Amino acid sequence: QLLHRTHTPSLSGMATTVGVHSFKRTTFRQPTFCAACGHFIWGVRLQGYACVADNYPICKACFKRGEEHLPGNCGSWKSSQSRTSSQSSSSSSSSSSSDSLSHTLPEKTGAISSAQVPFAQVLASVRDSSPEVREVNVWEATLEHERTVAIVDAVSENTHIECFNLSYCDLRTESLEYLFVKLGGAQHLRSLDVRGSPIEHRVCEKLVEFLNHHPRLAEFRFELAADVPDVIRVQIDNVLQSSEAFVCFLSEGGPRADLSHRVLTSVSIVPAWNDHLRDLDLSFNCLRSCPDELFQLSRLQKLNLEHNKLSLFSDEFQRLGCLEHLNLKHNRIK
Repeated sequence: QLLHRTHTPSLSGMATTVGVHSFKRTTFRQPTFCAACGHFIWGVRLQGYACVADNYPICKACFKRGEEHLPGNCGSWKSSQSRTSSQSSSSSSSSSSSDSLSHTLPEKTGAISSAQVPFAQVLASVRDSSPEVREVNVWEATLEHERTVAIVDAVSENTHIECFNLSYCDLRTESLEYLFVKLGGAQHLRSLDVRGSPIEHRVCEKLVEFLNHHPRLAEFRFELAADVPDVIRVQIDNVLQSSEAFVCFLSEGGPRADLSHRVLTSVSIVPAWNDHLRDLDLSFNCLRSCPDELFQLSRLQKLNLEHNKLSLFSDEFQRLGCLEHLNLKHNRIK
């Protein structure tokens, strides 16, 4: 039988009316996408908003945009959830057991997600090697080792897959080991996300080997366990600095992005960073100015711009209200 896990968001504060909805700031207990724009809602606490009537979840950006981005009828979200749950339950008798979250996500071209369809259907689609499917998102509360092996094998053999998301799947240690070994030869892979499954010390050797096999990985998101010694962390950091990947991993101070040692003359700030990024390293590049988007990182606490070509100190840094550490050494500022 297909199990659908619903979760009740934790609502906080006074409700604000936007169109026909009444929203409160919300702490989402499970990985959640904005029902209006389709983007992942980042953060740990009070990440976004939910309607008190139908739990319609939206990100902070869509809340600010107003009612034109929202459905005209309050309750339509709850109705669509009921229909999705009913349809999935009726088809579960002929499918293998699965542990899917009940979120209904906006359709995304070229992507398939276990938050939209049962895990078995995701696996079958990847095995079919359809050129239309280039992104695989597995949103499972706990992904068992056997199912991890199955989906990793399928992704490694499907050369069309470019993005593989296993974030917050609570992967076992043996599952992470198998993943790094099996995907070591998957040169078609451009993005990998395994956050929420802390990589323990004994898996770090496989992680380093994986990174050495993927020097041109475009994006890699991960989390190191607390037992990883500093000497291993330094080794991993050295490997990452020699790669071309955008790297974002969870550190003790919060989410961190490392774009150092890339000889960058410009940098694009990912909009999703605005509400969650705490530490940004842009050191050892060739930046002559800071992009305006940089000053929208409202939660940024640490910014490293050492060894660039900045000639002016911008007053815009004052907009970074949470900034505690700013490194501008070895620039051209007079």
